[in-house]
Amino acid sequence: MKPLVVILLPVILTIISAGLLRAVGGAVRGPNIAGIAVVGGFITSWAFLLSPGWSSEDSFERIGYIAVVAALAGLTLDIIRPTRFWTAVVAGFVICLSTWVSLNNGFISSGELSTSKALLFLVLAVVAFSVIVRLDQLRAQSVASYVVIIMVALALYTQAIIVGDSSSATTALILALCVAAYATLQLFLDVFLGDSVILGIGAALLAVAWAIAESDPSARIGLILVPLILFADGTAKHVPMPEARISSILYPIVLGFVASLPLGLGALITFV
Repeated sequence: MKPLVVILLPVILTIISAGLLRAVGGAVRGPNIAGIAVVGGFITSWAFLLSPGWSSEDSFERIGYIAVVAALAGLTLDIIRPTRFWTAVVAGFVICLSTWVSLNNGFISSGELSTSKALLFLVLAVVAFSVIVRLDQLRAQSVASYVVIIMVALALYTQAIIVGDSSSATTALILALCVAAYATLQLFLDVFLGDSVILGIGAALLAVAWAIAESDPSARIGLILVPLILFADGTAKHVPMPEARISSILYPIVLGFVASLPLGLGALITFV
């Protein structure tokens, strides 16, 4: 597949579908439902470019299942706008389901549930939920959330390239491009970074990380550093910047640089 197609297809699909959803949804619903286009653009591009199967028993193939289920749950939340409690309940259920499927290579557990397996499930679920919660916290800072999500995707892309997992690398790149396309669209249209994006893309990133770790265990230590990117905004805010409009341009650049530090360190650990 030509690199230009890999780059342009996710961008075009995301922008067109998000724009159409914004127009169809109108001024009230449109901004909230447009976010589902990010996962829609990802799934369509992923299916076309990589032609994966749809088995829940394969760590790479179930990325699609996890992303779709999480995004649809997020879209439901975007539409009905429940209280934070019910949002957390839905997010927790989606995360536990995704973690369970990943840990068991399917919906049904093979054999008895041992204590060690139960503890591993609990730890993974807590980590995954923490990632989603952090992304949700960043949502108030629209620019920061987009930069951080893109950098996490690029970190996974780098890890996959190092271990020779081209399928996961392409998947991570598609995720980054879809999010970047939606962020660009937000400059021109009133669209919202909703739960469909936070849950859908967040779950997809976690699934890609799991697929990389499964394909080559040597990447696991490097992958542990990737979540540090989620906290890069704290350091970036302490970097002195001029009190002028140019600071709004400099901040994403500084944030991207700070986020690249754990990315580079994780890549170095995996490479060595």
